[in-house]
Amino acid sequence: MSKIIQLSKKKIILALMLIILLNHFNFFKNFFFLVSRDFTTRLNKVYGFCNKESVGFLSYIKKKYDLKQKIYIKNYKISPDPSWIFYNASNAEFDKTKLILLNYKNESQMHFRKITKNKFKTNFLPSNIDGVDKVLFETKKNLKNQTIVLSLIHKVFDNEKIIFKKNININENNEYFINYYNKEINIRNGNLYIQLESLNEISIDEMEIKNIVFQNKTKFDLKEYDIVEKNGTCYLLEKNV
Repeated sequence: MSKIIQLSKKKIILALMLIILLNHFNFFKNFFFLVSRDFTTRLNKVYGFCNKESVGFLSYIKKKYDLKQKIYIKNYKISPDPSWIFYNASNAEFDKTKLILLNYKNESQMHFRKITKNKFKTNFLPSNIDGVDKVLFETKKNLKNQTIVLSLIHKVFDNEKIIFKKNININENNEYFINYYNKEINIRNGNLYIQLESLNEISIDEMEIKNIVFQNKTKFDLKEYDIVEKNGTCYLLEKNV
């Protein structure tokens, strides 16, 4: 009889431990969610509607617009490729009139803040620009005809690489049209800096430059598209006619 009682106690203890373990991993909550929600809701829960892979948004527009062709997808976040949602169109050609942007961020401008007398830093790391169209110097002074050396530097820990170095002559609007193409500006780590050197009698510090703004050549210019569908930072776009 005592052996039966001991065996029953062991079973009860094991059962309690199992319940505690399952509860720790939210088994009951997840099981309820699984059986009480439809497939689309579960998909959005796992992948996000307009977040991460944004599978919810892709599934929504695919169904709403009955998309049959493949569409180029650009995700601005580092995450797995979500194009599997269109696998049933794997043999179809790409619809070149449409574009899907996920977790979109505007990369048309890049601001560099002054950190030393002649050095500026940006916290913005571009990923989808083709180059720089124009450089704007924000200062109360008129820098017309001032000539400076501008160096764009990519720094990772103690390693520095000069992406480009150029002599520029500033116009009456404190601008310089650089018209520079280089995809090396797109970086995933480290920091981007601008370093200035004056070629005139007036020093960089005396120019009182507070910020430097890059007007970028963006790979995806929203002005070239009509917005068909938008949810947060997720877009279905169609080229302007």
